[in-house]
Amino acid sequence: MNMTLMIFLIEIGIVLLGVVVVMLFFRWKNKKLQTASFEQLLSNIKEVESERKSQLIRFLMDSHALPEKEAEESGGYMLEAEKQFLEQFMKQQLEQAPITDFYANLCELLDQYLYFIPTAKVGAAVTNDNGVGDLDSDDSGLLEVADEIDEPSWGDAFEESGDEIDDSELKAID
Repeated sequence: MNMTLMIFLIEIGIVLLGVVVVMLFFRWKNKKLQTASFEQLLSNIKEVESERKSQLIRFLMDSHALPEKEAEESGGYMLEAEKQFLEQFMKQQLEQAPITDFYANLCELLDQYLYFIPTAKVGAAVTNDNGVGDLDSDDSGLLEVADEIDEPSWGDAFEESGDEIDDSELKAID
């Protein structure tokens, strides 16, 4: 009986060792696939990096009326902020850390975007002798902000993106 018990314990040990080896193999395989997908993502980003920077520069020049030099500088900073966010995301994924910091990192990225957009002096347009518009140096022409600003709801944001979300999910977000 003692010999039977020993053989039984050895067989259980071998089965448990086999399970551990299989689990380690699948974990290694998943890490390898994840690393390959991150390498693919990085190569895609490198391919479109210059296009992304030129889009940011055009946006800053068109929408914010920034001079080209300032738009290039701000666009470069914004692209660096995107890279930092991506680096933090990949680190979080590789280390399988909790995603609690993901939202904080996203907010930090958006804050950096706001920080890197230079503020433009907004004034009343004044026409000089040549008929060309200049900005008035006094502050009398500054735009006034409306007293009440309608804040968009989460539902509106998801609707604009084309996603649908039900009321229970909205209550969980708020």
